[in-house]
Amino acid sequence: MKTRRLLVLGLCAAVGWLTAIGRSVRACDACDAKQQIKIPDTAEGILKVLHEHHTALRAAIGTNGLVRASWIVISMQPLAKALPAKAPSDKKAPVETTVKNYSGTAKELGKSALRDRREVLAPLLTRLDDVLKQLDAQFNFRPATGGAAKSGASGARNHFQHSGHDAPARLAAPGVVPGVE
Repeated sequence: MKTRRLLVLGLCAAVGWLTAIGRSVRACDACDAKQQIKIPDTAEGILKVLHEHHTALRAAIGTNGLVRASWIVISMQPLAKALPAKAPSDKKAPVETTVKNYSGTAKELGKSALRDRREVLAPLLTRLDDVLKQLDAQFNFRPATGGAAKSGASGARNHFQHSGHDAPARLAAPGVVPGVE
């Protein structure tokens, strides 16, 4: 009887732990890979949400939430890929090229985060910053004051506010990626 009880308790603990892990790796409920990601109607709206996700990504990497960072990268991909459709016809080709660069860098960053390759995360995040700035320039978009890429946890809280959620407590402290200003 004791063995059976221990097995049942162990099974319950394992199920509870796996459920908690599943909830904590998502970027947020609005960015759940199982749900349809809501893409804003305008390029400005898409860029604003991309900056919010980028800030959450920087915070996740800064606090060593590497699995979480890979989920955030996954949620950023459809947003970036929606930008060429919002571009004026004369800027469509350059925007498509920049979005391909952005997607490639983001994919590489996500894979590196999952493989726990911390030595390449800072350079990839810097490259992603640069490509996001190129997208901003192509759409004449000015991110919110303070720079989304440098606003730390407050930007991560904004990311969750866009979806109607509060930021988790683990994002309360600003995250800093070593080697990235």
